[in-house]
Amino acid sequence: MSALDRLFRRGQAKAATTEAVMPKMTEEEARAKRTALWKEMQANPTPERAKEIAQEAAALLNYFGREHPLRDNINELIRAADSVAGRERITF
Repeated sequence: MSALDRLFRRGQAKAATTEAVMPKMTEEEARAKRTALWKEMQANPTPERAKEIAQEAAALLNYFGREHPLRDNINELIRAADSVAGRERITF
């Protein structure tokens, strides 16, 4: 097996791992997840949970894309979660 074949196989394995980590969801599920995260933020989560909420919201932002109408709402969710978690993050 050539070095080039091994290189391509490594790239394929990484892509397979990425897909396993990022589950596919429908538009409706993504919107429901956004709403659920906002409700959790209103319930005053712990700093640890707020950090997880920020990470989940960032994943939603990646799902929706940066041109989606809900982008600003999700960015605000990330900022709110980061402030509760004690971190500052600049989002675009």
